[in-house]
Amino acid sequence: MKLIGRLAIGVVALLATLTLLPAAAQAKPVKRDGGIYKLYNSRYCEIFVVKQIMPTISVDVFNTVGLNDCPPDQFAAIDLPSVAAAEGGLVAQRNGPRRWVLDAITSGQAGDPINIGGLEMRYVAALNPPSLAPPPFTELTVNRTTVWQYRKGRTLRIVVSPEGKRYVMQAFSRAPGSTVKETDLNTLGSNPATALPEGWTFKTKVVKRKVLNLRASGAAYIVRDGLGSVYQRFTWPISR
Repeated sequence: MKLIGRLAIGVVALLATLTLLPAAAQAKPVKRDGGIYKLYNSRYCEIFVVKQIMPTISVDVFNTVGLNDCPPDQFAAIDLPSVAAAEGGLVAQRNGPRRWVLDAITSGQAGDPINIGGLEMRYVAALNPPSLAPPPFTELTVNRTTVWQYRKGRTLRIVVSPEGKRYVMQAFSRAPGSTVKETDLNTLGSNPATALPEGWTFKTKVVKRKVLNLRASGAAYIVRDGLGSVYQRFTWPISR
């Protein structure tokens, strides 16, 4: 029981740092042609289930994207120990809610909708963090296959590592206690709470072409900042 208690504390810390996305009038996603569109500013939430901690940490990710907007009462009512037991995990934890800062998921692999504690969700990815509480700007591997899409005119918020690795924001947190608003996103680089390490830089860039696609073929590499915003590594032909 002490181990499970320590796991729960660690997972709370991990998930608090991995929370995502924007706030404003709620969008209504549209499903067509195998993708989900009009995602920008839409709300969703996740349940993380820790499946193992040895020899490596493995976390299954379930979310409501394309299924519902995560009604607050239903999300709060989920019995986490029951979910962990049902999914064969050690502990389960809420993650979010969040709001997207991208426009569409044009392709991806996900499980069929299932009932997770009374809320319709689907399995979408496996997360392999180096610890249960990694510090900000630690690169994490998410095992998934997806194509994120940003349309012309969107502002990209980009962080760049000292080695030149570039990461673009996917989302920011609207979890309880979050103070980040959509209007704050372009100035995160000057906010001390963003916790940019020495040598890291923050910049914005407007999408000029019709669309930009951010692909993950089996694995996505993400970082999160001190405020919980999440960014995915990319290799688009965008000038530095």
